[in-house]
Amino acid sequence: MTVKSMTGFGRAAHEHNGFAVEVLIKGVNSRFAEYNFKLPPTLSALEHDFRAQLARRIQRGKVTLTVNGNLEALTRTKLCCDKNAVQDYLAICQTLGLPTQGSQGLTAKWEALRIPGVLKMSGMEELSAKGRNLLCSLLNRCLDSFIRFKSREGRKIRAELGAYARKLRALSKQMSRKSTGLKQGEEKRIHALAGRFCQDSGALRDRIGFEIAAALDRLDVSEECARMNFHISEFQRALAAPGASVGRKLDFLLQEMNREINTIGSKGRDTDLSRWVVESKDYVERMREQVQNIE
Repeated sequence: MTVKSMTGFGRAAHEHNGFAVEVLIKGVNSRFAEYNFKLPPTLSALEHDFRAQLARRIQRGKVTLTVNGNLEALTRTKLCCDKNAVQDYLAICQTLGLPTQGSQGLTAKWEALRIPGVLKMSGMEELSAKGRNLLCSLLNRCLDSFIRFKSREGRKIRAELGAYARKLRALSKQMSRKSTGLKQGEEKRIHALAGRFCQDSGALRDRIGFEIAAALDRLDVSEECARMNFHISEFQRALAAPGASVGRKLDFLLQEMNREINTIGSKGRDTDLSRWVVESKDYVERMREQVQNIE
């Protein structure tokens, strides 16, 4: 799958014999899918269809669709007939004994249409079927352009996230090795001290040994590092796995990583561990900023 950015721009245009129309799409970050439209009144009836087209291809982000151009060639003005005026005219003809049926009646009806005000333009324009098809086609082309832009940005983000994830994994391994070495050294030191003061009491030595084991366990961060590595693996898998939208999943995994790093920091009693914890938190924060851009 190609990770896609929520930020993007797309454009499609059509020009023919002096007629021109363009469709623009702009996208920015948002927690949810938001669709905004800047359409001339003539196209307001198409908003529902446009919204459905956007929803099929964009799962997350704030998107604004704009249509500009000379739309007269895509519209037609409705011609209306005042039926009451026609009926009144035919009624007058009948009163005067004039024919209103048959071929002569047809002539009377044609004459009625020539009366000023019987036929008139409604003043309302509606989109022609040809215009509707053209605009839907333009929107699809614009969406293609928009998604290509988002995919290019997404590839850059994925490369940066992958690099950060590898650095985090290296730090996690360093912290795990350091923690194991510190635990072993501390265990030897405490056992040596306990042996000097508890030579005559086996029960006391056992009790102190139990307390030492509990204390050393509280200093051990190997489990946190193991969970950290698991979250990093899931993060890398999500970046490469097929799917529609991964931004929320990546954000969740970063929250879990940050939780493990905080636990390691609370257990660490070593300057190297503390420094690596700070570095890890910095990488997670950078990754979170990038993930906010992912659809």
